[in-house]
Amino acid sequence: MHLGAALLALTVAGVAACGPDRGRPQAAPPVSRSSIVALGDSVPSGYGCSCPGYVQSLAHRITAATGREVLVHNDAHAGATSSDVADAVRDELVSSHLAASDLVLIQVGANDVDTTAIMECGTAGAACYQPVLETLHDNLTRIIATAEAGVHHPVVAVIGYWNITVDGAVGAARGSAFTTASEQATEYVNRVISDVATETAAIYVDTKIPLKGPTNGRDPTAELQDDGDHPNASGHEIIADAAFRALQAAGADCPPDQANSPPMLVAHRTCSEAGR
Repeated sequence: MHLGAALLALTVAGVAACGPDRGRPQAAPPVSRSSIVALGDSVPSGYGCSCPGYVQSLAHRITAATGREVLVHNDAHAGATSSDVADAVRDELVSSHLAASDLVLIQVGANDVDTTAIMECGTAGAACYQPVLETLHDNLTRIIATAEAGVHHPVVAVIGYWNITVDGAVGAARGSAFTTASEQATEYVNRVISDVATETAAIYVDTKIPLKGPTNGRDPTAELQDDGDHPNASGHEIIADAAFRALQAAGADCPPDQANSPPMLVAHRTCSEAGR
């Protein structure tokens, strides 16, 4: 992971900042509080876990790194699909949260693909999922565009999945045909999420390697709740670490003299756009 000298600025004036000039050459005035908005499904909502959840844990890491208080608006909901979130961002309350946000976290897509489709498609290839994947792509693009339209021009991070359905011991108990099909479906969903991140200059956060290892050989059972589907406290901490590292890495390539971006660990919307 490339971590340059720009990371040292995390504790200087409370923030490592870089990004687009947007026609305002002066530095943003110092603030004492930043805002995170979370959008998506049961994973960012913290469903089933009597723990802070990775969104709040990430906020704690940012506070420790920057000295800023971080206000969290968790607008994620269990069972949400990408279409649900695309509708939710037009809600008055969610819109008000986005308008004041400095960082928007989006994790959605797992519920777009149901278990029946996974078993029916098996290893047939991406074409079997094409309508669902196209809808996910379009919805994510719209969600990110809405989030980025906020007056603070927030940083947007999209989070991938270690598995879009059950994993660990619970997944293994369903047999090799299921685990193979679910792995393939997860790969397709993550590819869409990653592609949209690239297309929109959002930050992509990989959770598969942290939870399942670089060769997909790590058993994530110990990081999952008994349902095999949702992260437990340990799993949420791993995801929070992955998100924090991704935010750091995204800011590491930016020269420290471009300090006119929102007050957050910033900014992936690249330094090359500054001054346009």
